[in-house]
Amino acid sequence: MLSQLIERFIKRLCGRWLKNFDGSQINVSLGGTVTLEHLDLKTEELRALLLPYEPVSASARRLKLEIDPLSSSLRVDVENVDVALTARSAFDAADARDAVERAVHLYFTTYLRPPKQAQNDAGAAALRDLLRSSELTLRRLHVRVAQCLPLRALGDGRGQPVRAGFFLETLDVRSAPGDLHKRITIVGLAAYCAAGPPK
Repeated sequence: MLSQLIERFIKRLCGRWLKNFDGSQINVSLGGTVTLEHLDLKTEELRALLLPYEPVSASARRLKLEIDPLSSSLRVDVENVDVALTARSAFDAADARDAVERAVHLYFTTYLRPPKQAQNDAGAAALRDLLRSSELTLRRLHVRVAQCLPLRALGDGRGQPVRAGFFLETLDVRSAPGDLHKRITIVGLAAYCAAGPPK
């Protein structure tokens, strides 16, 4: 029962985010480690999360799932993620804040909150236990945003478009013992903003 729930959850998550995902690669009942390499992410999901921006491409070099059905735990490692976006409008702090709030709300309602009709179901409880014990490590994330139209406030006065982005060396999300909350550790965050074509 639990292994089937874990398997369905993983297939749903990967099927939602990965292009050409083959669910036959996932067999939770056997446990162990599943590694998927050279992945293209579905930009449709990013489009739903980042409404002020138009996704251009998204890729990940490696996705590793460590599955232990006996202890109901799941560890996810993602390496070398590159996301390219195009801003639909001028870079605006309010737009960016609204986008983050929408992303958090959508992620919570889609993945973490069980369906209302299944609040008291044993399967929903098992899935909540899995989420409580799951861990995520994201290594080497690069998000790039290019502005199609010149932004006068930050431009060089010659109509050059603005480029911005950030690098993240490590994002580690781990469970706090006996608590639903997660401990999030961020290492090596750097941001940049420039006008003109890439050099």
